Amino acid sequence: MKRLLKVPIIVFSFLLFSCGQSTLTSDIESRFNDEYHKVPPSAPWAVKIDNRYTLTRAQVDREREFLIKWLSDPVEREKNLSDKGLAALYLDNILNQTLIIHKAIEDGTFKSPEFDMFIWVSIRDAIVKYYLKKQLEEHNSESLWAPVANAEIEEVYKKNVEIYSKMGLSRKQALAEIRTSLSNERNALAMKKLESDLVNELKLKLKIEFSK
Repeated sequence: MKRLLKVPIIVFSFLLFSCGQSTLTSDIESRFNDEYHKVPPSAPWAVKIDNRYTLTRAQVDREREFLIKWLSDPVEREKNLSDKGLAALYLDNILNQTLIIHKAIEDGTFKSPEFDMFIWVSIRDAIVKYYLKKQLEEHNSESLWAPVANAEIEEVYKKNVEIYSKMGLSRKQALAEIRTSLSNERNALAMKKLESDLVNELKLKLKIEFSK
């Protein structure tokens, strides 16, 4: 589950920049200052940066809990939420991101039409993924995180036992990784099927024209 910490840019963009293309640059700097600079002195903090920016414990926990619930198999969620090692890794990850964002703001990297376009494309992709998953959760939840049979997990483990051994994973860790991987694959297939079905339905309902 440590792969959870490799947050895709689409998720990061969606969480950070819920705005229109024309206001991206100003919103980024404003959001950064609101989240990391305008913090009440009494707020419990996780990390302070140069005594100017603060990552509050509540902020870090809120984002970590959201990502765990969003990205992990329900079977693993409670364990991941209480995993202190995973919490430490996420704190390190968000600290690293914050340092780079701070540097990017100082360098003026965000102040370009190219950046606006990059983020807007990322947000658009995130909206699609968010909508599709919410639709599956509400109307076809059995296709999300479908249970993986222990026999199937064991079969994958036996075929790749040497690889897991070289990776330094115990049998228990390897089985957990396999379960998560297979569950994610099924989740992705369910999302892809819904996307295809929905697009085909909308193409029949809506008038779509292409310029010649």
